[in-house]
Amino acid sequence: FILLTVTGGMRGLAWMNVLHSAVMYTGLGIVAYVSIKAAGGLGHMQQVLPAGFFSLDKPSLGIVIGTALGTCLSYACASTVVASIFGAKGLGEVKKGFWGAAIAVAIFALFPALIGMAGKVVMPGAAANSVLYTMANYSGNVFGVLAAMGVLAAILSTAPGLLLIVATMLSRDFFRLFKPDADEKQEMNFARISMVIVGLIATYMGMNAQSILAGLVGAFNIRAIAGLVLVVAVFWPRVDSRAAFWSMLVGGILAGVWHFAGNPYGISSLWPSLAAGVPILLVLTMMAPPVSEGYREYQKLLEEGTEAGDLA
Repeated sequence: FILLTVTGGMRGLAWMNVLHSAVMYTGLGIVAYVSIKAAGGLGHMQQVLPAGFFSLDKPSLGIVIGTALGTCLSYACASTVVASIFGAKGLGEVKKGFWGAAIAVAIFALFPALIGMAGKVVMPGAAANSVLYTMANYSGNVFGVLAAMGVLAAILSTAPGLLLIVATMLSRDFFRLFKPDADEKQEMNFARISMVIVGLIATYMGMNAQSILAGLVGAFNIRAIAGLVLVVAVFWPRVDSRAAFWSMLVGGILAGVWHFAGNPYGISSLWPSLAAGVPILLVLTMMAPPVSEGYREYQKLLEEGTEAGDLA
């Protein structure tokens, strides 16, 4: 995925994502079907497995709601969502794309869950972290390959885009800060080097992760406060930049600490993040002037230009 990001850019990633999506749905969809069949069907699975396996409020309703809400808020400020909005032909296309993506993701999320549940029936002692591959190989080597291809396609359709975002941020917001006279070639070289370094670090961290799903949920909840600030700012123009900064900083740090502490008391990291970030946003915004100093200066110059006849 490092090579794909360095050589393909955003257009290459977009077309590759189409191919990856087809591989993901086809591969894991087939594996889910044969796994359920090997487990005796959904009816037999419901009889054998505990009722909690088919419940949507596990491990707790608060964790489930926090995960869902945190993910939604997180995607409100995701670059992929913003790019889709500004790249669409119109608002109608945006709505169709969002609804289509929501339905597609909901269906896809069922595949690994059903494969794991089938594995619990067929091989009760199998390790949870690898049961997807274990169950797929149980049905045959071909299905094991399909499962591996599906997971690899999911990685390749996500990781390069995120890596490109990080490299762009580093080159535009940091490299140019320390080297403002850099030309386009120097900036591109720095971005490519950043991709390789960050990609290797991410690969190392991923290989040592205990749970990919838990890591994703934690990342979404850490970023959720930024999405909330963005949504509030859209409907409340008075939101102060200083208030937004401190709200996101404190809320994000608190969510990160809470997540890595293992979500104490069974409380999702989203809730302490919002409990601290929202009051900070409201209080600091209300303390700030209704109109920023920059806008006051703009109005003053506009009036002076109008009076002098420089502006029509």
